[in-house]
Amino acid sequence: METECGLNRKRIRIRQLFGYAKSAKNMERYATILKPKNVMSTRKYLLDEHVNPRLKRAVHQRNPEIVVWCIGDPGAPPRGTLDPDILLWCEAKGFSLVTNNRTSMPVHLREHLAAGRHVPGIFILNDKMSMGQTAEELALIWGATEPDEYVNLIKFLPVSFRLS
Repeated sequence: METECGLNRKRIRIRQLFGYAKSAKNMERYATILKPKNVMSTRKYLLDEHVNPRLKRAVHQRNPEIVVWCIGDPGAPPRGTLDPDILLWCEAKGFSLVTNNRTSMPVHLREHLAAGRHVPGIFILNDKMSMGQTAEELALIWGATEPDEYVNLIKFLPVSFRLS
């Protein structure tokens, strides 16, 4: 069993290698090398209805094991669902929300938490990142973080660092 310090070192090493990965193929190779074969991330993503659905395909191209649903998909909340109800659904189903809603989502999360609720995490997209960069970042988060690492948090992408 790894210690917390060992896990942090491993995470830093993965992030360093991802910083050097110039292609999705290299990134996938590093993830395969560094992620134990018997460990599967339990992080699942729900893309908000205003997020380009092509992001789902881009994430799957990096790693087809990553669960990515879009609002409106079968089993997901229907299009037009209010943000507080989406947070309730994410909590019940264990999905992290990927959104570009920078203004009202923090307010909804505050109200959600004040009601004693939880959410596996919310990731706010960066409009300066390309589709490929965003997909790589979500794949990195999926492969290099613990399932409870972003519980009740909003994180603005990118969360990783790049070595220059």
